[in-house]
Amino acid sequence: MSLKGSNIVLKKGTSSGGTAIAAGRTISLSINAETVDITSADDTNRWRQLLAAAGTKSMSVSFSGVLKDVATHDQVIDDIVAQTNDLYGVVVSTLGTFDGNFTVTQFEASGEHNGEAQFTFTLESAGDITYAAVA
Repeated sequence: MSLKGSNIVLKKGTSSGGTAIAAGRTISLSINAETVDITSADDTNRWRQLLAAAGTKSMSVSFSGVLKDVATHDQVIDDIVAQTNDLYGVVVSTLGTFDGNFTVTQFEASGEHNGEAQFTFTLESAGDITYAAVA
């Protein structure tokens, strides 16, 4: 099964009860898990050894598209100006949902004279993220 960009929805609030905040043209989701190297000269054959579950986990969501309305625009602007952590949900229809606190770290607006305004913003995880797989 292929995954289209339209299958990824960003919501303000939880993925199940939040409000979709935009019509996305491009959405990217990145989940990272840093590692902690514990290799020493005593390790067999000097293969790298990693400490299990010790690194920092993070998630980034980048969005580019058209915000649904002025109220949505105001919510995103309020979050970046206030530098608050707020609840967002990401729905990936074929994978599952991600919910947690995020900080808006970047916001940009652009547009042509006779066209719709385009917005780009980036969210960075700011706490625990819960994942629920598609059943």
